[in-house]
Amino acid sequence: MFILTTIGVLIPIILIPLGFLFVILVNRKPSDTFISTLYANFKGINEFELRIHQELRKTFNVDQVFLNYMFGKGDKTTQIDHLVITRKAIFVIESKDYKGTIHANINSQNWSQKLEYVKSTPSKYISISKYGNPYRKYYLKNHVDTHKLYNPILQNQGHVNSIKYHFGFTNLPIVNMVVFSNRGNLVMNEFDSKDTFVLIESELTYTIKAYLNTRPNVIKEADLKYIENLLICLNTNSEENSKEHISRLKNQYLK
Repeated sequence: MFILTTIGVLIPIILIPLGFLFVILVNRKPSDTFISTLYANFKGINEFELRIHQELRKTFNVDQVFLNYMFGKGDKTTQIDHLVITRKAIFVIESKDYKGTIHANINSQNWSQKLEYVKSTPSKYISISKYGNPYRKYYLKNHVDTHKLYNPILQNQGHVNSIKYHFGFTNLPIVNMVVFSNRGNLVMNEFDSKDTFVLIESELTYTIKAYLNTRPNVIKEADLKYIENLLICLNTNSEENSKEHISRLKNQYLK
């Protein structure tokens, strides 16, 4: 009788903690140990892209932020630097770690990047050092290099369009965001757009929060989970696919 009574007391003591553990496991959010396989591909990203990812992770849950995301097959792949899903909108973010002065016009197909630096140029004179060894004198002059850049808004709009039609999100609000690193000087003409932003990294989190604070929830919680699972299932990012994708972009835009 004593044994049966003891067992009757112990069963609830054992089952109740197990029940709590089951609830926790079922409802838990994905931990950082799953990021590299489900939500982020850290291979090939630069320091700036990592900084942006870490900044986004301070604001959003791990299951809302995708890094270095790719979908599609063969010569029709799309690679997105950062993808953030919320109940109010989906943010497609292109990150540009450019230095120098970027002259940007939203309506132009190409932007310009000016790099100003001091260039060393050898002179025609030969001198003798105090050790008796000849050397060529150098003088310094200001030098400016100008490069043509494909409009990153148009580039990222291609990503937005692919997201809309590849996944069927034609009715969802999708925001086109281009973010530059703080080491560059962005000179941008004024434009008014509700779903397109060009900014520097120090403005990113503030801009996203300000956007979300003025928008209602348009995506149901269940639909947001469906979008998350769909993105995970269709993620085709790999080292081989990434190299092929970059090679195609170079052939397309750097001719």
